[in-house]
Amino acid sequence: MASDYNVQFRAVHVNTLWRKSKHYDIENALRGKRGATELFAGRGEINYEMHGDPLYVIAWENGSSIGVAVKSDGTGDLLEHSVSIDFDDDIGVPAEVLGRLFRSMSSKSSYWWVNHKQTYKAELEGGYIWSPKTKSNGHKHQSYTNLTLVNPGDVVISYAGAEIRAIGVATASCSERPKPEAFGRAGENWSDRGWLVPVEWSVLESPISPKDHLAEFTRSLPKRHSPLQPNGNGNQSCYLASVSADIGGLVLKLASASNLAAVERVQELEDQLEADAVEQGIKGDESISQTEREQLVRSRIGQGKFRRVVQEVEKACRLTGVNDERFLIASHIKPWKDCNHAERLDGHNGLMLTPHVDKLFDRGWISFSDDGHVLISGQAKSVAEAWGLAGTPNVGAFSPKQQVFLKYHREKVFKGA
Repeated sequence: MASDYNVQFRAVHVNTLWRKSKHYDIENALRGKRGATELFAGRGEINYEMHGDPLYVIAWENGSSIGVAVKSDGTGDLLEHSVSIDFDDDIGVPAEVLGRLFRSMSSKSSYWWVNHKQTYKAELEGGYIWSPKTKSNGHKHQSYTNLTLVNPGDVVISYAGAEIRAIGVATASCSERPKPEAFGRAGENWSDRGWLVPVEWSVLESPISPKDHLAEFTRSLPKRHSPLQPNGNGNQSCYLASVSADIGGLVLKLASASNLAAVERVQELEDQLEADAVEQGIKGDESISQTEREQLVRSRIGQGKFRRVVQEVEKACRLTGVNDERFLIASHIKPWKDCNHAERLDGHNGLMLTPHVDKLFDRGWISFSDDGHVLISGQAKSVAEAWGLAGTPNVGAFSPKQQVFLKYHREKVFKGA
């Protein structure tokens, strides 16, 4: 009967990096008995204490060069991505590599909602979220397991005292840590070991009450493991819940009305972490030479070959006229994280800018038309005026090669007039 097992099944766990099994077909491997869905739900026929919580599963048909990688979405369903079967099956695929795969192949971050009335102050001040691994009776709890599914760059919504009080960005994956001393008597019945995810928080000056927007929230809440009850009260049996992009977008939209700086900081952190993931991918890409890898990484901060070739095209900051290179930054027009390797080192994809102009251009508060007109976002007009930048209507036309990159900047980065 061994020949009937046509599908290879590999699970990455917290304690066991590469657990092997076999299945009859892909659908069975993902959603059938002993499949990934049962595994993530805690019903798998394995020793969870020995292997630790499951993080990812890879399944592929015998002889195939393409398989499917899955992880739990935190609500009982699976998130799936195709994956090339070009790894060493004896060594396996580390969890951090699979985490980058899901991060790089997702168009947007995942969103998580944390109910932490008891531990809000400690977790905000400490920059993390923490939960025990299991309930006090030793049983698994999905809202605790969810911490192991958070990836760097994911957005975390903080709910405490019936309000959304902060929005954060996970800066690293989960790790096993002791219960924080800052909790004091809060959670005194919890075990001393648990999961911790570091989070950089942005506190909202004007908190959001979901009850004030109940219809919008309840329309998109998950059917299982919801962080809110239908009446808008918090579900205190749920610590960390996976929520949809609709909920995440709604929170960011509501926050933008009176907490624009906090939302901008969240977006900036997401961009930084996405660029970090790209950089790690470059560092581990042995298909290109070590020298080129170094130049690509250095170009992210406007150094090395990229700076030299930009200086051949641009001699000064177009907006301020400063030409002393000690005070100039080589800034990508098309963001470094969005470029291919050639674009990252293309001198026509760069401008020499003074630091304050670089900040405005990098975050999309200013841009340029092809003929050199200065475009200033309404959000930044007062800042541009205070810095004396609003009185320069035109900085001179750009070359056709530069115009290609400027078009991308205006369409994808510029925040609009």
